[in-house]
Amino acid sequence: MQYDYDLIIVGGGLAGNCLALALQDSGLRIAIIESNTRAQLQAAPAGDRALALAAGTVNALEALDIWQGIADKATAIKHIHISDRGHFGKTRLSAEKAQVAALGYVIIARDIEGHVAELVGQSPVDIIAPARLVGLMSGGDEINVSLKQDNESVNLSAKLLVGADGGLSSVRTLLDIPQHVTDYRQTALVTTVKSTLPNRNTAYERFTTSGPLALLPQGKSHSSVVWTRTTEEAEALMLGSEKDFRDELQNCFGYRLGELMLTDPRRAFPLSLIRAETMQRDRAVIIGNAVHQLHPVAGQGFNLGLRDVMQL
Repeated sequence: MQYDYDLIIVGGGLAGNCLALALQDSGLRIAIIESNTRAQLQAAPAGDRALALAAGTVNALEALDIWQGIADKATAIKHIHISDRGHFGKTRLSAEKAQVAALGYVIIARDIEGHVAELVGQSPVDIIAPARLVGLMSGGDEINVSLKQDNESVNLSAKLLVGADGGLSSVRTLLDIPQHVTDYRQTALVTTVKSTLPNRNTAYERFTTSGPLALLPQGKSHSSVVWTRTTEEAEALMLGSEKDFRDELQNCFGYRLGELMLTDPRRAFPLSLIRAETMQRDRAVIIGNAVHQLHPVAGQGFNLGLRDVMQL
């Protein structure tokens, strides 16, 4: 039987694109289905978030020939400072003491997303976008995919379908894979600050009664902020003035980096734990945020998603 494709990947984000790059020399006929245009993806607010890359992730990105094109945009984490507001003790980690080049790296999502998308555009992978997934039907030898593109119906088939379409995965929904969702009743506030003192490649994690606050080094004098607050507190901080936001952030973090000044808009992302009951059904697999979505306190979202890619 003739198949349209060997592999169809739904989702042109980091997980889906990295999988396509990992398989681009496999001889498989591969297509990526994405509901947004490249411009829409680049302009999405989620592109402002900072990603903390673990050593294993950097090794995988090097193997995929991705890291070489973004290494100059990443900031090495040489030190980690962990504190608990109102308590005396501190934890300090050092790359030098651990005898490693870095404890991790920080990169803005948009920088790595844009580079990976450019590499996929240069590969033999077919990109079908913008197109919306509307139906799936799995048989013994193939899975049939129904799309809407430019108000027209498009039907494709493949030996395997991979859902890499995020926490609101259409693939997971169409496959009727149940998921367990835990609402943290918290919101992550994301922005970037410039400090009057250099960050010295230090990542800060500060625990408070309202939730954890992380400042991740970005260049020499900027830091990416991931500030977790209760839903009600986050709403108030987003509705208030930028000065009130900065003052509360400064009060929560302290003056280890001197005075902080916001250099990017404030963004708010509601937080929940998502765990699908299974990653596989018939001729389909779901990976990344489609199958698991975690609290940002550990910074492991993309690291786990790339692990899915490399295992698959």
